[in-house]
Amino acid sequence: MFLELLTSVLAGFLIGIITGLTPGLHINLASVMIVSIASKTNTIKPEYAAVAILSMAITHTFLDTIPSVFLGVPDPEKVAVMLPTHRMVSEGKGYEAATLTIFGSFASLIVCMAAMPAFIALFRIIQDLVKNYIGLILIALTAVLIIYEKKKINAIAIFLLSGALGYIELNTPLLNEPLLPMLSGLFGISGLIVGVMTDSKITKQKITESCASWTIKIKATICAVIVGAAGSFLPGIGPSQIAILGSRAFRNLGDKGYIILVGGLNTVNMALSIAMLYAADKARNGAIVAISQIINGIDMQFLLILCATCLIAAGLSTVLTMIFAKKLSGAISKLNYKTISIGIMIFIIFLVALLSGWFGMIVLFTATALGLACNELDTAKNHMMGCLLIPVIIFFLK
Repeated sequence: MFLELLTSVLAGFLIGIITGLTPGLHINLASVMIVSIASKTNTIKPEYAAVAILSMAITHTFLDTIPSVFLGVPDPEKVAVMLPTHRMVSEGKGYEAATLTIFGSFASLIVCMAAMPAFIALFRIIQDLVKNYIGLILIALTAVLIIYEKKKINAIAIFLLSGALGYIELNTPLLNEPLLPMLSGLFGISGLIVGVMTDSKITKQKITESCASWTIKIKATICAVIVGAAGSFLPGIGPSQIAILGSRAFRNLGDKGYIILVGGLNTVNMALSIAMLYAADKARNGAIVAISQIINGIDMQFLLILCATCLIAAGLSTVLTMIFAKKLSGAISKLNYKTISIGIMIFIIFLVALLSGWFGMIVLFTATALGLACNELDTAKNHMMGCLLIPVIIFFLK
Protein backbone atom coordinates (compact mmCIF):
# COMPACT_ATOMS: atom_id res chain seq x y z
CA MET A 1 0.00 0.00 0.00
CA PHE A 2 2.84 2.41 0.85
CA LEU A 3 4.37 2.03 -2.61
CA GLU A 4 1.02 2.63 -4.32
CA LEU A 5 0.38 5.75 -2.24
CA LEU A 6 3.86 7.11 -2.95
CA THR A 7 3.37 6.45 -6.66
CA SER A 8 0.06 8.34 -6.51
CA VAL A 9 1.75 11.31 -4.81
CA LEU A 10 4.48 11.40 -7.46
CA ALA A 11 1.95 11.06 -10.29
CA GLY A 12 -0.04 14.00 -8.91
CA PHE A 13 3.19 15.95 -8.47
CA LEU A 14 4.07 15.49 -12.15
CA ILE A 15 0.59 16.53 -13.29
CA GLY A 16 0.73 19.55 -10.96
CA ILE A 17 3.97 20.67 -12.61
CA ILE A 18 2.21 20.72 -15.98
CA THR A 19 -0.91 22.53 -14.74
CA GLY A 20 1.11 24.98 -12.65
CA LEU A 21 3.43 26.01 -15.47
CA THR A 22 0.73 26.15 -18.16
CA PRO A 23 -1.46 29.29 -18.05
CA GLY A 24 -5.10 28.43 -18.64
CA LEU A 25 -4.75 24.78 -17.65
CA HIS A 26 -6.71 24.68 -14.39
CA ILE A 27 -6.51 21.96 -11.75
CA ASN A 28 -10.30 21.57 -11.92
CA LEU A 29 -9.96 20.25 -15.46
CA ALA A 30 -7.17 17.87 -14.50
CA SER A 31 -9.18 16.72 -11.44
CA VAL A 32 -12.17 15.88 -13.63
CA MET A 33 -9.92 13.88 -15.96
CA ILE A 34 -8.44 11.89 -13.06
CA VAL A 35 -11.92 11.16 -11.67
CA SER A 36 -13.08 10.08 -15.13
CA ILE A 37 -10.14 7.69 -15.54
CA ALA A 38 -10.59 6.30 -12.03
CA SER A 39 -14.33 5.73 -12.51
CA LYS A 40 -14.00 4.08 -15.92
CA THR A 41 -11.18 1.70 -14.98
CA ASN A 42 -10.75 -0.78 -12.18
CA THR A 43 -6.99 -0.34 -12.02
CA ILE A 44 -6.98 2.85 -9.88
CA LYS A 45 -8.48 2.67 -6.41
CA PRO A 46 -10.47 5.77 -5.37
CA GLU A 47 -8.10 6.43 -2.45
CA TYR A 48 -5.08 6.53 -4.76
CA ALA A 49 -6.90 8.81 -7.21
CA ALA A 50 -7.79 11.14 -4.32
CA VAL A 51 -4.15 11.27 -3.21
CA ALA A 52 -3.04 12.05 -6.77
CA ILE A 53 -5.59 14.89 -7.06
CA LEU A 54 -4.50 16.47 -3.77
CA SER A 55 -0.81 16.11 -4.63
CA MET A 56 -1.48 17.77 -7.99
CA ALA A 57 -3.46 20.59 -6.35
CA ILE A 58 -0.77 21.37 -3.76
CA THR A 59 1.98 21.20 -6.38
CA HIS A 60 -0.02 23.55 -8.61
CA THR A 61 -0.18 26.20 -5.86
CA PHE A 62 3.64 26.28 -5.83
CA LEU A 63 4.46 25.94 -9.54
CA ASP A 64 1.93 28.54 -10.71
CA THR A 65 4.24 31.04 -9.01
CA ILE A 66 6.37 30.99 -12.16
CA PRO A 67 3.78 32.25 -14.70
CA SER A 68 2.05 34.50 -12.14
CA VAL A 69 5.32 36.30 -11.34
CA PHE A 70 6.99 36.45 -14.74
CA LEU A 71 4.06 36.66 -17.18
CA GLY A 72 1.38 39.31 -17.62
CA VAL A 73 3.66 42.13 -16.42
CA PRO A 74 2.19 45.55 -17.40
CA ASP A 75 4.04 48.50 -18.83
CA PRO A 76 6.68 49.69 -16.30
CA GLU A 77 5.27 53.21 -16.57
CA LYS A 78 2.13 51.93 -14.82
CA VAL A 79 4.06 50.97 -11.70
CA ALA A 80 1.42 52.54 -9.43
CA VAL A 81 -1.24 50.03 -10.49
CA MET A 82 1.02 46.99 -10.66
CA LEU A 83 0.74 44.06 -8.33
CA PRO A 84 3.70 43.95 -5.91
CA THR A 85 5.13 40.87 -7.69
CA HIS A 86 5.10 42.62 -11.06
CA ARG A 87 6.55 45.74 -9.49
CA MET A 88 9.51 43.69 -8.26
CA VAL A 89 9.91 42.08 -11.71
CA SER A 90 10.03 45.54 -13.28
CA GLU A 91 12.84 46.35 -10.82
CA GLY A 92 14.76 43.21 -11.80
CA LYS A 93 13.83 41.36 -8.60
CA GLY A 94 11.62 38.64 -10.04
CA TYR A 95 13.62 35.85 -8.40
CA GLU A 96 13.20 37.50 -5.00
CA ALA A 97 9.45 37.86 -5.61
CA ALA A 98 9.26 34.17 -6.50
CA THR A 99 11.17 33.11 -3.37
CA LEU A 100 8.87 35.21 -1.18
CA THR A 101 5.83 33.58 -2.77
CA ILE A 102 7.29 30.10 -2.29
CA PHE A 103 8.17 30.89 1.33
CA GLY A 104 4.58 31.98 1.94
CA SER A 105 3.23 28.75 0.46
CA PHE A 106 5.56 26.41 2.36
CA ALA A 107 5.53 28.19 5.73
CA SER A 108 1.74 28.54 5.69
CA LEU A 109 1.30 24.87 4.83
CA ILE A 110 3.52 23.78 7.74
CA VAL A 111 1.47 25.91 10.15
CA CYS A 112 -1.79 24.49 8.75
CA MET A 113 -0.61 20.91 9.15
CA ALA A 114 0.57 21.55 12.72
CA ALA A 115 -2.74 23.19 13.64
CA MET A 116 -4.99 20.78 11.71
CA PRO A 117 -6.77 19.37 14.83
CA ALA A 118 -7.58 22.89 16.01
CA PHE A 119 -8.92 23.90 12.59
CA ILE A 120 -11.13 20.80 12.40
CA ALA A 121 -12.68 21.60 15.78
CA LEU A 122 -13.07 25.27 14.84
CA PHE A 123 -14.71 24.51 11.50
CA ARG A 124 -17.29 22.28 13.15
CA ILE A 125 -18.29 25.13 15.46
CA ILE A 126 -18.23 27.89 12.83
CA GLN A 127 -20.10 25.86 10.22
CA ASP A 128 -23.11 25.53 12.52
CA LEU A 129 -23.02 29.22 13.39
CA VAL A 130 -22.73 30.72 9.90
CA LYS A 131 -24.41 28.20 7.59
CA ASN A 132 -27.62 30.28 7.46
CA TYR A 133 -25.81 33.58 6.94
CA ILE A 134 -23.21 32.82 4.26
CA GLY A 135 -25.00 34.88 1.62
CA LEU A 136 -25.18 37.93 3.90
CA ILE A 137 -21.52 37.53 4.93
CA LEU A 138 -20.45 37.46 1.28
CA ILE A 139 -22.47 40.61 0.57
CA ALA A 140 -20.84 42.36 3.53
CA LEU A 141 -17.31 41.38 2.46
CA THR A 142 -18.01 42.51 -1.11
CA ALA A 143 -19.25 45.86 0.18
CA VAL A 144 -16.07 46.31 2.21
CA LEU A 145 -13.89 45.62 -0.84
CA ILE A 146 -15.83 48.17 -2.91
CA ILE A 147 -15.58 50.76 -0.14
CA TYR A 148 -11.78 50.47 -0.33
CA GLU A 149 -11.87 51.44 -4.02
CA LYS A 150 -11.33 55.04 -5.07
CA LYS A 151 -13.53 54.59 -8.15
CA LYS A 152 -16.48 52.89 -6.48
CA ILE A 153 -18.92 53.24 -9.40
CA ASN A 154 -16.45 51.52 -11.72
CA ALA A 155 -15.91 48.73 -9.18
CA ILE A 156 -19.66 48.18 -8.78
CA ALA A 157 -20.13 48.10 -12.57
CA ILE A 158 -17.35 45.53 -13.07
CA PHE A 159 -18.64 43.43 -10.17
CA LEU A 160 -22.22 43.37 -11.48
CA LEU A 161 -21.25 42.75 -15.12
CA SER A 162 -18.93 39.89 -14.22
CA GLY A 163 -21.62 38.53 -11.90
CA ALA A 164 -24.18 38.58 -14.70
CA LEU A 165 -21.72 36.76 -16.96
CA GLY A 166 -21.03 34.16 -14.30
CA TYR A 167 -24.69 33.60 -13.45
CA ILE A 168 -25.66 33.10 -17.10
CA GLU A 169 -22.69 30.85 -17.86
CA LEU A 170 -22.90 28.67 -14.76
CA ASN A 171 -26.60 28.05 -15.34
CA THR A 172 -26.38 26.96 -18.96
CA PRO A 173 -26.20 23.30 -20.02
CA LEU A 174 -24.14 24.21 -23.10
CA LEU A 175 -20.73 24.07 -21.37
CA ASN A 176 -18.77 21.10 -20.05
CA GLU A 177 -16.07 23.22 -18.41
CA PRO A 178 -17.72 26.57 -17.56
CA LEU A 179 -14.87 28.03 -15.50
CA LEU A 180 -12.23 27.54 -18.20
CA PRO A 181 -13.45 30.12 -20.76
CA MET A 182 -14.74 32.59 -18.18
CA LEU A 183 -11.67 32.77 -15.92
CA SER A 184 -9.25 32.49 -18.86
CA GLY A 185 -10.87 35.53 -20.45
CA LEU A 186 -11.27 37.66 -17.34
CA PHE A 187 -7.84 37.08 -15.84
CA GLY A 188 -5.71 35.42 -18.53
CA ILE A 189 -6.06 36.61 -22.08
CA SER A 190 -7.10 40.16 -21.11
CA GLY A 191 -3.89 40.62 -19.13
CA LEU A 192 -1.77 39.15 -21.91
CA ILE A 193 -3.38 41.47 -24.47
CA VAL A 194 -2.56 44.49 -22.32
CA GLY A 195 1.06 43.35 -22.14
CA VAL A 196 1.25 42.82 -25.92
CA MET A 197 -0.46 46.13 -26.77
CA THR A 198 1.85 48.12 -24.47
CA ASP A 199 4.88 46.23 -25.83
CA SER A 200 5.98 45.33 -22.32
CA LYS A 201 9.53 44.10 -21.92
CA ILE A 202 10.94 42.17 -18.99
CA THR A 203 13.75 43.96 -17.18
CA LYS A 204 17.00 42.03 -16.83
CA GLN A 205 16.64 40.07 -13.60
CA LYS A 206 19.09 39.85 -10.72
CA ILE A 207 19.42 36.69 -8.63
CA THR A 208 19.05 38.24 -5.20
CA GLU A 209 17.93 36.56 -1.99
CA SER A 210 14.97 37.87 -0.05
CA CYS A 211 15.80 40.64 2.39
CA ALA A 212 12.40 40.62 4.10
CA SER A 213 12.76 40.62 7.88
CA TRP A 214 11.67 37.61 9.90
CA THR A 215 9.12 39.85 11.62
CA ILE A 216 7.44 40.48 8.26
CA LYS A 217 7.74 36.82 7.25
CA ILE A 218 6.13 35.56 10.45
CA LYS A 219 3.44 38.23 10.45
CA ALA A 220 2.53 37.58 6.80
CA THR A 221 2.47 33.82 7.34
CA ILE A 222 0.18 34.12 10.35
CA CYS A 223 -2.05 36.47 8.34
CA ALA A 224 -2.18 33.98 5.44
CA VAL A 225 -3.23 31.14 7.75
CA ILE A 226 -5.87 33.15 9.61
CA VAL A 227 -7.54 34.85 6.65
CA GLY A 228 -7.04 31.75 4.49
CA ALA A 229 -8.90 29.71 7.11
CA ALA A 230 -11.70 32.28 7.09
CA GLY A 231 -11.91 32.06 3.31
CA SER A 232 -11.86 28.27 3.24
CA PHE A 233 -15.47 28.02 4.45
CA LEU A 234 -16.77 30.94 2.37
CA PRO A 235 -17.50 29.76 -1.21
CA GLY A 236 -16.86 32.23 -4.02
CA ILE A 237 -14.27 34.33 -2.15
CA GLY A 238 -10.93 34.17 -3.97
CA PRO A 239 -7.37 34.58 -2.66
CA SER A 240 -7.08 38.07 -4.18
CA GLN A 241 -10.03 39.34 -2.16
CA ILE A 242 -8.91 37.59 1.01
CA ALA A 243 -5.43 39.07 0.51
CA ILE A 244 -6.82 42.60 0.37
CA LEU A 245 -8.91 42.08 3.51
CA GLY A 246 -5.97 40.42 5.28
CA SER A 247 -3.52 43.18 4.41
CA ARG A 248 -5.99 45.73 5.80
CA ALA A 249 -6.39 43.77 9.02
CA PHE A 250 -2.64 43.13 9.40
CA ARG A 251 -1.19 46.53 8.61
CA ASN A 252 2.38 47.41 7.63
CA LEU A 253 3.07 44.21 5.72
CA GLY A 254 4.58 46.14 2.80
CA ASP A 255 5.05 44.73 -0.69
CA LYS A 256 7.17 41.79 0.46
CA GLY A 257 4.80 40.83 3.23
CA TYR A 258 1.89 41.08 0.80
CA ILE A 259 3.66 38.74 -1.64
CA ILE A 260 4.22 36.21 1.17
CA LEU A 261 0.55 36.55 2.12
CA VAL A 262 -0.66 35.94 -1.44
CA GLY A 263 1.75 33.02 -1.83
CA GLY A 264 0.33 31.35 1.25
CA LEU A 265 -3.37 31.85 0.57
CA ASN A 266 -3.87 29.37 -2.29
CA THR A 267 -1.94 26.69 -0.41
CA VAL A 268 -3.79 27.39 2.85
CA ASN A 269 -7.11 27.22 1.05
CA MET A 270 -6.24 23.85 -0.48
CA ALA A 271 -4.81 22.38 2.74
CA LEU A 272 -7.66 23.51 4.97
CA SER A 273 -10.24 22.34 2.45
CA ILE A 274 -9.28 18.88 3.69
CA ALA A 275 -10.14 19.94 7.23
CA MET A 276 -13.48 21.35 6.02
CA LEU A 277 -14.29 18.13 4.17
CA TYR A 278 -13.44 16.04 7.24
CA ALA A 279 -15.16 18.31 9.76
CA ALA A 280 -18.34 19.30 7.91
CA ASP A 281 -18.41 17.18 4.75
CA LYS A 282 -18.24 20.37 2.66
CA ALA A 283 -16.11 20.77 -0.48
CA ARG A 284 -15.08 24.37 -1.16
CA ASN A 285 -13.00 24.05 -4.35
CA GLY A 286 -12.90 21.99 -7.51
CA ALA A 287 -10.14 19.59 -6.50
CA ILE A 288 -11.83 18.74 -3.18
CA VAL A 289 -15.18 18.33 -4.93
CA ALA A 290 -13.50 15.80 -7.22
CA ILE A 291 -12.08 13.95 -4.21
CA SER A 292 -15.48 13.90 -2.50
CA GLN A 293 -17.02 12.36 -5.63
CA ILE A 294 -14.78 9.29 -5.59
CA ILE A 295 -14.39 8.53 -1.89
CA ASN A 296 -17.10 7.82 0.64
CA GLY A 297 -16.09 10.14 3.46
CA ILE A 298 -12.75 10.66 5.19
CA ASP A 299 -11.77 8.80 8.35
CA MET A 300 -8.85 9.72 10.62
CA GLN A 301 -6.44 7.33 8.93
CA PHE A 302 -7.12 8.71 5.47
CA LEU A 303 -6.95 12.27 6.79
CA LEU A 304 -3.41 11.55 8.01
CA ILE A 305 -2.54 10.14 4.58
CA LEU A 306 -3.84 13.31 2.93
CA CYS A 307 -1.83 15.49 5.32
CA ALA A 308 1.31 13.47 4.53
CA THR A 309 0.54 13.92 0.84
CA CYS A 310 0.45 17.70 1.30
CA LEU A 311 3.82 17.72 3.05
CA ILE A 312 5.57 15.51 0.48
CA ALA A 313 4.15 17.44 -2.48
CA ALA A 314 5.04 20.77 -0.85
CA GLY A 315 8.63 19.71 -0.14
CA LEU A 316 9.22 18.53 -3.70
CA SER A 317 7.46 21.57 -5.17
CA THR A 318 9.48 24.05 -3.12
CA VAL A 319 12.77 22.69 -4.41
CA LEU A 320 11.61 22.47 -8.02
CA THR A 321 9.97 25.92 -8.07
CA MET A 322 13.15 27.51 -6.70
CA ILE A 323 15.16 25.87 -9.49
CA PHE A 324 12.71 27.01 -12.17
CA ALA A 325 12.62 30.54 -10.76
CA LYS A 326 16.41 30.85 -10.85
CA LYS A 327 16.67 29.44 -14.38
CA LEU A 328 13.87 31.64 -15.72
CA SER A 329 15.22 34.76 -14.01
CA GLY A 330 18.44 34.35 -15.94
CA ALA A 331 16.71 33.81 -19.28
CA ILE A 332 13.47 35.82 -19.18
CA SER A 333 14.93 39.15 -20.37
CA LYS A 334 16.37 37.38 -23.43
CA LEU A 335 13.02 35.90 -24.44
CA ASN A 336 10.56 37.62 -26.77
CA TYR A 337 7.76 38.54 -24.38
CA LYS A 338 5.28 39.36 -27.14
CA THR A 339 5.83 36.02 -28.88
CA ILE A 340 5.43 34.11 -25.60
CA SER A 341 2.21 35.99 -24.79
CA ILE A 342 0.72 35.39 -28.23
CA GLY A 343 1.66 31.71 -28.01
CA ILE A 344 -0.08 31.37 -24.65
CA MET A 345 -3.20 33.12 -25.98
CA ILE A 346 -3.36 30.77 -28.97
CA PHE A 347 -3.01 27.78 -26.63
CA ILE A 348 -5.83 29.01 -24.37
CA ILE A 349 -8.12 29.66 -27.33
CA PHE A 350 -7.40 26.19 -28.71
CA LEU A 351 -8.07 24.61 -25.30
CA VAL A 352 -11.37 26.44 -24.90
CA ALA A 353 -12.49 25.55 -28.43
CA LEU A 354 -11.59 21.91 -27.85
CA LEU A 355 -13.23 21.52 -24.43
CA SER A 356 -16.03 24.10 -24.43
CA GLY A 357 -17.03 24.43 -28.09
CA TRP A 358 -18.59 27.42 -29.80
CA PHE A 359 -20.45 28.68 -26.73
CA GLY A 360 -17.24 28.55 -24.72
CA MET A 361 -15.60 30.75 -27.37
CA ILE A 362 -18.39 33.31 -27.00
CA VAL A 363 -17.90 33.30 -23.23
CA LEU A 364 -14.11 33.58 -23.65
CA PHE A 365 -14.34 36.66 -25.89
CA THR A 366 -17.01 38.28 -23.71
CA ALA A 367 -14.94 37.69 -20.57
CA THR A 368 -11.82 39.03 -22.30
CA ALA A 369 -13.66 42.21 -23.27
CA LEU A 370 -14.78 42.64 -19.67
CA GLY A 371 -11.21 42.09 -18.45
CA LEU A 372 -9.95 44.77 -20.84
CA ALA A 373 -12.69 47.15 -19.67
CA CYS A 374 -11.60 46.56 -16.08
CA ASN A 375 -8.06 47.56 -17.04
CA GLU A 376 -9.22 50.69 -18.87
CA LEU A 377 -11.34 51.74 -15.89
CA ASP A 378 -8.34 51.34 -13.53
CA THR A 379 -10.36 48.98 -11.36
CA ALA A 380 -8.84 46.19 -9.27
CA LYS A 381 -9.25 42.80 -10.94
CA ASN A 382 -10.53 41.20 -7.75
CA HIS A 383 -13.95 42.75 -8.48
CA MET A 384 -14.26 40.46 -11.49
CA MET A 385 -14.62 37.60 -9.00
CA GLY A 386 -18.23 38.71 -9.00
CA CYS A 387 -18.48 36.05 -11.72
CA LEU A 388 -18.47 33.48 -8.89
CA LEU A 389 -19.64 35.56 -5.95
CA ILE A 390 -22.98 36.69 -7.37
CA PRO A 391 -24.11 33.16 -8.36
CA VAL A 392 -23.06 31.90 -4.91
CA ILE A 393 -24.84 34.75 -3.12
CA ILE A 394 -28.03 34.12 -5.10
CA PHE A 395 -27.80 30.41 -4.27
CA PHE A 396 -27.52 31.02 -0.53
CA LEU A 397 -30.22 33.71 -0.42
CA LYS A 398 -32.84 31.55 -2.13
